[in-house]
Amino acid sequence: MDEIENKPVSTPAVDSGDLREQIESLRHLIGSVLILLIIVSGTLTIFLRRELKTASAQLDAFRPGATNLIAIYQKQQAPAMEEFAKRIQQYGRTHPDFAPILTKWDPAFVNLGWKLTTSTTTSAPLTSPVSNSAPKK
Repeated sequence: MDEIENKPVSTPAVDSGDLREQIESLRHLIGSVLILLIIVSGTLTIFLRRELKTASAQLDAFRPGATNLIAIYQKQQAPAMEEFAKRIQQYGRTHPDFAPILTKWDPAFVNLGWKLTTSTTTSAPLTSPVSNSAPKK
């Protein structure tokens, strides 16, 4: 049998002066990267502060108009929408055929803050009128 000998790998001779140069070069590189990181983070901080100031000024300019729109909505449109919901409920109470539609759209109205009641108790007769006449041609 052949025996395989493990030969130790010879390490190249390292000059201590060359090693020190590499370490100093690495220190210089790390220092430069840290200085650049501080500069970039400072620049980003300044940019974000300016954006915050601009956004705050825009919000302050927008706020009075938005307050007026909200007030108009609460005074005019919200009552009209509530009245519409009440009329739909009344129509659903008097027309039982409309109850499935109310049931289908009830989640949409609930998301708007309206609660539709789909009560089938009505004062109208629940039977449909039957006609004895022949269909018209």
